[in-house]
Amino acid sequence: MASEEKQLPKTVKINGSYCQHYNAIHHAQFHRTQLDLIKGVDKTKLKIPEVAMQKWEGEVNEEIDLNEKAAWSVHTKALLEKDNERDKLLTHLFGIIRFNHYSPIQATAKAAEKLDSIFGKYIAANIQREGFEDESGHIVGLLNDAAPYAAEIATLGLTDTITQLKTVNDAYECYAPRQTPHTSTSVATSRAPTSQPPATM
Repeated sequence: MASEEKQLPKTVKINGSYCQHYNAIHHAQFHRTQLDLIKGVDKTKLKIPEVAMQKWEGEVNEEIDLNEKAAWSVHTKALLEKDNERDKLLTHLFGIIRFNHYSPIQATAKAAEKLDSIFGKYIAANIQREGFEDESGHIVGLLNDAAPYAAEIATLGLTDTITQLKTVNDAYECYAPRQTPHTSTSVATSRAPTSQPPATM
């Protein structure tokens, strides 16, 4: 019985795509897809050594892992940036309150004294230097405490500061839940004590 021969073309045109950016994760996904396709074919026909398949799969898994770590690195950077923003806002808030204790304008000095009595526990605790989760909780408490004292806050020109502090803290908490226990610990322990800049006037 004569064997059947299949005539294969010399060249094959692959349908193009409209992808303009072929980044690392695209590369990893491409190889993962090809690997799955190859695994679905009869190994005896392909004659690809098992050791080669294992090596290929190991490299695909390693590339995916590296891409995940890179994504976490970007996420952690955004988290730290938001924390730095709220630290600056807190330092400014507390500095303005302390400074205006000495204001020659009686209404200003009284407003500063009232706010110091409300926020004194947060100032004494130096919440900017606390662990991230503790700081988040204290900022929520501070904002709740601030609500009845809008007039005093306005007198010291801190209305925008309070509003911005809430916005930044909310943004921080949108990032925070995505942290795994491991990455949360890593980020929390990366906070090094640094001197805070003086409050802007």
